[in-house]
Amino acid sequence: MERYRVLDVVGRSWSGVVYQALDLARDEVVALKRFALGGGSLERRTRLFHELERLAAAPPDPTLVRVRDHGEDEGAPFVVMDFLPGARSLPPPPPGGLPVEHAATIGGAAARALAHAHAHGVTHKALMLEGLLVTPAAPLAPRLTNFGLACLEDLSQLFEAPAGDQDPTRRFWYLAPEQAGLLRRPIGPAADLYALGVLLHHLLAGAPPFPGDDPGAVLHAHLARRAPALRVVRPDVPAALSDLVERLLEKPSQDSVVSE
Repeated sequence: MERYRVLDVVGRSWSGVVYQALDLARDEVVALKRFALGGGSLERRTRLFHELERLAAAPPDPTLVRVRDHGEDEGAPFVVMDFLPGARSLPPPPPGGLPVEHAATIGGAAARALAHAHAHGVTHKALMLEGLLVTPAAPLAPRLTNFGLACLEDLSQLFEAPAGDQDPTRRFWYLAPEQAGLLRRPIGPAADLYALGVLLHHLLAGAPPFPGDDPGAVLHAHLARRAPALRVVRPDVPAALSDLVERLLEKPSQDSVVSE
């Protein structure tokens, strides 16, 4: 990372550390995330770098945090992105959910970000509140980040997260069944659309469809239980929006479920 001079730590989580850094080649302030997932296998690191290269080559989009560069430092992958002054993760909705128009605006931005990524051959695979950044000037215009995270993570690392670290637990709230090996289908854009349904339900209802702190129980619910109907939880949600969330959260056909 000789090209970058670290200026400050702006965020920490179980997945890594985000720094404010100076790009010495361009004399610009950037955000640099150094992953703390042990670097993953060679196959996983290769997949990560391929995804980041596709994102860096794609045209900029206002719903994404732009990827500028990537590499390795002492065996740990890192990614360089635009620095957003004052940015923070999208906060959890209040009990009872956000106003419908606010939730729809945020969900629409997330949907556009995923569509842009999918159009360039990238599946996010880690959509959740923490991966949507907002600024004080634009609290309803999130920008999607955390691309590449799912390339490195091992499901066992989420189960074995450090005590007191709630991020991995929340990760299961948004995890599509195929990402836990419970379905006979590859992980692709459908997993992102399922997570988008969870996001919209979370924003509108004030809680994800399957909350809880037991990862196994949450994963089983994603596979076997029907999500609570929004029209019951939030009667003021328009039928078209409620139906959209229901379609995004539809369960797979039974013959695609992996038997134990």
